[in-house]
Amino acid sequence: MISEGDQAPLLDKQKLTVLFLAMLPIVKGCAGEPETTAAPSTENSAMQKSKTVVSSDQFVSGQLMIRFNDDVSTARAEEIVHAEGAEILTRYSDPRMFHIRLPATLDVAGGMQRFETYDETDFVEPNKIFSVEEVKE
Repeated sequence: MISEGDQAPLLDKQKLTVLFLAMLPIVKGCAGEPETTAAPSTENSAMQKSKTVVSSDQFVSGQLMIRFNDDVSTARAEEIVHAEGAEILTRYSDPRMFHIRLPATLDVAGGMQRFETYDETDFVEPNKIFSVEEVKE
């Protein structure tokens, strides 16, 4: 048998559950899409929404991002990069991921084609330039 003292925590849990469920839509709304933010209007007191737009249609000339398959050793990956006359610019925590500069004789499209011929490559892509700008709605 449950005494009154034992029922108090149960009622508190029920109240907390109801409070949590009532607050869920508010919390979920606060954690909405990260690209949408509210900014105060200088024209009136109404709030204007702004969106962050990320664009990546440009890339750095003569540079690639390349990742080798998991079973490829770092030494073999470096060997391939150097065999193509490229220079490693950045090494990442993933030992098979490299940011490279192509030799002057290769453009980005040609470099991608050349590195994609190796079975050891997981992916090859241009070193994209991302720009972020806010657009008011």
